[in-house]
Amino acid sequence: MKSSQKMANISPHPLLLLTFAALFILNSPATIFAEKEVSAGGLKPASKSQNERYRAVNELCNQRTSREAIDFCTKALKSDRRSAYAKDNVSLLLISVDLARGEINRTRDYYASILFKLQNKKSSKFVLALKDCVSAYDWGNEELSLIPTELRKGPAFAGYDAKIAHDALQRCTDTLNQHKISNHSVLARHRNSTDYVQLCVDITLAIK
Repeated sequence: MKSSQKMANISPHPLLLLTFAALFILNSPATIFAEKEVSAGGLKPASKSQNERYRAVNELCNQRTSREAIDFCTKALKSDRRSAYAKDNVSLLLISVDLARGEINRTRDYYASILFKLQNKKSSKFVLALKDCVSAYDWGNEELSLIPTELRKGPAFAGYDAKIAHDALQRCTDTLNQHKISNHSVLARHRNSTDYVQLCVDITLAIK
């Protein structure tokens, strides 16, 4: 009885309490998770500024001759996450080709869907114009697909294919004007596609 009373009256040493508390914190789930993040590289370093991350994009786009061209160049390239890590204009050209081909395919498919709905009006000027544009878009897309391979020979070869792709879309422009097509959606999509291809042309000219 006396020994149990003595043990009950013994208070833990403060240093011992601190040691137990420290061990508990170090082994808690939150601490273990944090350690795993650091050891696995999950804890990201302070992020670079937007200007530093997109240095190549900013240097390229700020050389455009108008505010509209600068804004389009910047917005288009930054829409692809790869441009944040692009180190030169060659990298940006390959990104711009992917963007342009994606835009061309979307516009081409949109025109084709309209033609499918209007297949009973084969002789209308609108249908004839869209048919010519679909053909022109196929041609332009094919030329753009050659750029990554031609770029290995030099920027002039890639620039030639980009220019031919632009000429292909210009054929669509001429057809739309010739038939006096005024459909807003058709014209807006075509302008946007043309701007993307023009960006490819401009970047090939900027490669040293």
